[in-house]
Amino acid sequence: MATIILLIIKLIIMATTGSNQHGATLDGVKGDIRELKGMIEDVLFSVNEFANETRQEFVKVWRKMATKQDLAEFKIATKQNFADLEARMVTVDKFDEMESRLATKFVTKAYLDDKLADQTSEIFSRLDRRQNNDRNFKEKLISL
Repeated sequence: MATIILLIIKLIIMATTGSNQHGATLDGVKGDIRELKGMIEDVLFSVNEFANETRQEFVKVWRKMATKQDLAEFKIATKQNFADLEARMVTVDKFDEMESRLATKFVTKAYLDDKLADQTSEIFSRLDRRQNNDRNFKEKLISL
């Protein structure tokens, strides 16, 4: 950029002074103008390339960005998802209720052991009673 400014200043000085100390001619000025034009075209080409690359980057960003409608749909979907999760969650109250139902349906091992011992003793007492009855019957038969 500084080179372009210096060339412009040089051309202005050469054009305003009829005779210059460098012996510039009209052909020299035209050559300088062509050189300046080439530099300007190079700068413009670089600026255009930069603008195109920047535009492409913005397009990529815009494609990734969500619109207001997308955000609204996402918000509705998120609220619905949270509602579904809350419906499936086990709260403390539900847990206490499940625990109380389990407590009424299930018994402890000690209780089962006691019941089994009672049933076993009852079975053996019935067997003993039956044997005693059979023995008594046989004794009566023999005694007759």
